[in-house]
Amino acid sequence: MPYTTLQVNQTISTSSEKELLSNLGSGRLRGTNNWDRDKLEKCWKLDSFFKESQRLNGMGAMSLPRKVMVPFTFSDGTILPPGVIVAAAPTAIHYDESLYTNAAEFDGLRFSKTWENLVMQGKSDKIEEERLRLTSTHNYFSFEGGRHACPGRFFASTILKSMMVYVILNYDVKLESGRRPADKWYGLMCMPSRKAKVLFKALE
Repeated sequence: MPYTTLQVNQTISTSSEKELLSNLGSGRLRGTNNWDRDKLEKCWKLDSFFKESQRLNGMGAMSLPRKVMVPFTFSDGTILPPGVIVAAAPTAIHYDESLYTNAAEFDGLRFSKTWENLVMQGKSDKIEEERLRLTSTHNYFSFEGGRHACPGRFFASTILKSMMVYVILNYDVKLESGRRPADKWYGLMCMPSRKAKVLFKALE
C-alpha cells in the first residue's frame, strides 16, 4: 500500500519523491552502494510518508484487542465482565478531525513537519523520541502498543524504506488504471484490491 499511495496520490510529484530521499546524499543515487542504514534512518520525510500512508490505509477497523480477565468498571459506571473482548477503533481515530487536521486528506509530510520544527527549536535530542512514538500513541495504533507492540517493527521499517528507496531511484511506477482502487472490507479486516495491476518502467 505505501508504494501505491506514493505513486498515485496527486499530492506526490517527482520533485517531492526526490525530497523524501534528501538525506541519502546529493545527486541521483543508483544501485545500493551509495546509501546505508544510517542514512536511511535520517530520512524523516520518508518515515513521515510511511506513517501517513498507514494512517489512511489501515488493515482493519479494530486494533489492540484484549480479553478481560477480571471485572473492570470504568469511571462512567460501564462494567466489563471477564471474557469480554475489548479493542480500539484505529480507523475512526485516524480519521478524527479533532486529532488530525484535514484527516481525510493524504499529506506525506504531515509528521516530518513536527520533527523539523524540533530541529529549528534546537531540540534535536527529542527527534528520536518523536520518531519512536509512531509505533504507538493515544491516536496512532498501526503497530499495536504496550507490552504487545510488534517486536519486528524497527526491522520492518528498515526493510520497507530500503525497498522504497530502490524503487524510487530505479523505476517509474504507476497503476495500470491510473488511480488507486478502493479497499476491500472483509468483516473488520481491510485489504487493498487484489486486482490492481502496477506497471514498472526502468529509469534510463
